[in-house]
Amino acid sequence: MAFVNATSGTTLVPSGGEGEALPLLPHGCALLHHQVAGHKAAMLLHPDGAVLKQLQPPPRGLRELQMYSQVFDNDCTDKMFLALREFLPHFQGTWSPEEGNNCSSNNNNNTLYIKLEDVTRHFSMPCILDVKIGRCTYDPFASPEKVLYERRKYPNMEHVGFIILGMRVYQVESNSFKVYDKTFGRALASDSNSLRIGLSNFFHNGQSLRTDVIPGIMHRLGRICTWFQRQTCLHFYRSSLLIVYEGAVFFPTSLCGTIRPTAAVECGPEASASCYVKMGGWSLDSKSQHCCKNKARVKRRTACSPAAVRNSRARSREVATAVKNANDEHSVTTDAKSLYLSHSANDQVTLKHLSDVRMIDFAHVFPANDRDEGFLFGLQKLMAVLQTIKETH
Repeated sequence: MAFVNATSGTTLVPSGGEGEALPLLPHGCALLHHQVAGHKAAMLLHPDGAVLKQLQPPPRGLRELQMYSQVFDNDCTDKMFLALREFLPHFQGTWSPEEGNNCSSNNNNNTLYIKLEDVTRHFSMPCILDVKIGRCTYDPFASPEKVLYERRKYPNMEHVGFIILGMRVYQVESNSFKVYDKTFGRALASDSNSLRIGLSNFFHNGQSLRTDVIPGIMHRLGRICTWFQRQTCLHFYRSSLLIVYEGAVFFPTSLCGTIRPTAAVECGPEASASCYVKMGGWSLDSKSQHCCKNKARVKRRTACSPAAVRNSRARSREVATAVKNANDEHSVTTDAKSLYLSHSANDQVTLKHLSDVRMIDFAHVFPANDRDEGFLFGLQKLMAVLQTIKETH
């Protein structure tokens, strides 16, 4: 399998963040380091972990705020809006710097932000894809000049139905993220083979293609597709899908203690005395373990006999099989949990989703009285490419 090896539009950044110079920010806030598209200064991370999106100038910002407010209104009774909640980042109201304490004196305290759930918060190494969906990127009220500009900017949208705006993909060996910017997506040709190869980069961790997460992503996309097939009240222009999956190598151990995603097993030469676990997919949290973050290792203080090591590996393979079989539900199910708990009553397993998909960017959402065929077209094309990637590997 050949992958696009573009020297332009891609960068390699450390897993801890991009390391870029920070502008003056509201007190306690930080740049959203895992943002893959859009203006960097417009997206912040609130001290409580929420995402802050700067409200755009009217009427775009007001339209987006109204969209979130309607969908998450406590008094909402519209079934279509209630069903849509599942596919949006949870709306937590608005926020302005003046609500915090000791704001930067050089920051505009009148700036208003939409406060949203950080959908990557459950992932230790989130791989993120921002993909714009739809056959056109201009709304019905766009001027002729704007229409011409958008068509020249995105010449393939009418035929492809989507475009990659940005990606960040965890690279296992270097413990870093490969970042693809908007120039990567624009450079992709519109034929199906180019789209397949280009999108495959999102699933390649430098060692292998993570096709194990595709069924879960397809499951979420299918539910969103069903919603669009049923709703006739809104048309979405320039909206995107945010697709996230766990980049950490998913290879669990069955050592005692609370297990949370983050790694692969590697035992030292003297297994009878101690056992080391190289982090990358699971981590251990127990009084019997000690975590060394700088080397990403966990050392067992208790004895680990060769027989115990063999049993641990066997149980890991069983759980890995159960996880693979559970991918239709895009998360680790109770079958995998039962495998763990059946071996030790003391095991406490924390299991979480391997992938998630949310709709974002609603500055160009307009009332309608028919189906949004443009968004549906792009969504179905994206699903077809993902299915091809899954079937050819």
